[in-house]
Amino acid sequence: QTWGVSIFLFTAGVRSLLVPLSVQQTKSSEYMKALKPYQDQIKKKFADRKEMQNRAIAKLYEDAEQNPLAGCLVSLAQLPIFLGLYRSVTLLAKDGELQEPFLWIPSLQGPVT
Repeated sequence: QTWGVSIFLFTAGVRSLLVPLSVQQTKSSEYMKALKPYQDQIKKKFADRKEMQNRAIAKLYEDAEQNPLAGCLVSLAQLPIFLGLYRSVTLLAKDGELQEPFLWIPSLQGPVT
């Protein structure tokens, strides 16, 4: 049962290291929700002038010291880590290393056809 425990502990460790990024993403999302009414007012005020609308929204973000892409960048930073973890586990399964059971799962390799 060493592979199952190792995979679990490694995943939990990586996830706990990424908690600060997740908190930052959540804060950014909440702040963007708070700015939404002001953004809607700007869109109504400059409905016929897109350039002025874009400038006013950019100024809103600048005054609020907020980057609208901050939430996306955090997710993109986490993506390669979890893709690498997934790839390593699938390579272990392909090599036949994950034949052992773990808890209620008969084989870590996945469904056997």
